[in-house]
Amino acid sequence: MKKKILIFVFALLFSLSMIGFAACGKPQDGITPKLQINAVTNEWEVSYDGGQTYTSLGVKANGKDGSNGRTPEIRVNGDDVQWKYTDETEWKTVYEFPHNENYQDLDFIIQEDYTYAVAVGRATNLETIVIPKTYRGRLVTDVYNSGFAECENLKSIELPDSIINIGDYAFWDCVNLESIEIPYSVSVIGNYAFDSCDKLENVVIPHHVESIGKGVFFACNGLETVTIGSGITAIPESAFRFSTIKNIVIPDTVESIDDFAFYQCDDLENITIGDGLESIGKLAFYGCSKLKSLVLPDSLTTIGTSAFYYCTSLEDLTVGNNVTSIGTAAFSYCDIKHAKIPYNVLFSIAKTNLKTLELTDGTMLANSLFDSCSNLESITIADSFTEIGHSTFYNCSNLTYIVLGKGVKTIGNSAFYNCNSLAKIYYMGTFEDRTNISIGTNNTQFTVASIYYYKETAPTDTSYSYWHYVDGVPTAW
Repeated sequence: MKKKILIFVFALLFSLSMIGFAACGKPQDGITPKLQINAVTNEWEVSYDGGQTYTSLGVKANGKDGSNGRTPEIRVNGDDVQWKYTDETEWKTVYEFPHNENYQDLDFIIQEDYTYAVAVGRATNLETIVIPKTYRGRLVTDVYNSGFAECENLKSIELPDSIINIGDYAFWDCVNLESIEIPYSVSVIGNYAFDSCDKLENVVIPHHVESIGKGVFFACNGLETVTIGSGITAIPESAFRFSTIKNIVIPDTVESIDDFAFYQCDDLENITIGDGLESIGKLAFYGCSKLKSLVLPDSLTTIGTSAFYYCTSLEDLTVGNNVTSIGTAAFSYCDIKHAKIPYNVLFSIAKTNLKTLELTDGTMLANSLFDSCSNLESITIADSFTEIGHSTFYNCSNLTYIVLGKGVKTIGNSAFYNCNSLAKIYYMGTFEDRTNISIGTNNTQFTVASIYYYKETAPTDTSYSYWHYVDGVPTAW
């Protein structure tokens, strides 16, 4: 009877059948448990997750509407939620937060939205760590900034699919980290998150990741391949700087490769760049000495200063037609032998090394442009060109054939002087077009070379010689 009276008095404090009640004091994990009366069961309930879910205390609230009673107190004590009346001394445990073997070693930091960030805490000697999805009933959503930095014993870590953010410097200098699987829940990877993870070889960035921070793989000296998901729109500053990455595919969604992104990646051999790239920053690929070939898409408009400076093995270069800005020394000290480029890019490369050249856009070839380029063997001139200047190919002694666009109307004096190896002209126009070209003096090598007119299908006309492309190579029918 006395117990019923106490409960009745306890319940009188509340004026509604469903009432929230804050606990006295703020518990150590930052979450304040809440009380309410269940309108159906008329029992007191407690929430340990900020009011999202409630658990019965097994105590009835007395009175018609459960509005009478003494004030209860709630606290979090270690892994236990406890309660008592304010005039009592004994705490009663009503809930124990679940935990696993790592809970006592890892640190969990409460955040404003009542989720948790995780850090290594006292688990610095562990080689393998499994991060739980929840802690004290709440989701673990973040790897804390510098949360596992300098964990030199860590070899592998398993992240749950509740992780949204991997913080700045999260795994910085984890020199023995061999593997990490980034879950699809992650949307942000912070600055220098994996800086100096020397044993990390292969990384997959899922499609749901929207941004990666600058220096994210800075100086990863064991890195070989990184797969970048379609959520990424920028390769940030110094992202792979000083790393040993060998192969990478840049998806179509990436619009910019920022300054120093692949600076001195000495082992980079293969890079595939998607069709969405618009800009390459300064020194982005400086010193990538093993890079042999490069295809830059039509979407590209800007190449920064010294972007490919000292890429000493770069021999094959293709650049789209929409580049409007090229910084100084963009391709300095590159050994480009085969190029497919618009005219404005031509002035950024060393012409004397060229063996084959396809000019895809432009209007006029300048006077003496290829004077004494003795390595040049063939050149393709697009239909957009209307004029070849004086002495343009003067003394190109190894030039053997030309693919000549049908737009050319003027060839200057001595344009092909001393091109003694020139044997074939593959002309894109017709015989009538050819007769309308004005050819200057001292171009005997050009006029005596065999001329072929373009036919996509096998010709029936035998009056002239014809040609077509076979696997990209001009070939006579």
